[in-house]
Amino acid sequence: MSCKFFVTAFLFFTTIVTAQTTQQEDARAADKAEIRAHIASIFQAYIDKDREKLRTTHSEDWAGFGLSSTVTRRGLDEYMRGAESSLKSLPIVGFELVHFEAVFHGDME
Repeated sequence: MSCKFFVTAFLFFTTIVTAQTTQQEDARAADKAEIRAHIASIFQAYIDKDREKLRTTHSEDWAGFGLSSTVTRRGLDEYMRGAESSLKSLPIVGFELVHFEAVFHGDME
């Protein structure tokens, strides 16, 4: 086999890998933008006191922390109880997301 064959094969495979990497980076950028927009919509729902939006942006099996929670809250009903408390007691008028970082591990497909 000639050196020309190896160079051609190398360039071909490099092109394929580069194209796949670029497609994956584009998909990840879209994923990051979608996640950031979702988070912003939750903050906006608090500002608007939109209980239905808060409910629809969380799943039945949600788990996490609220503003004043000291333990993990589990489920949509617990989330909404905490959200209701925040909506009644906090005068939220705006927000600024000053740092956002998303790290992906592996392929989700």
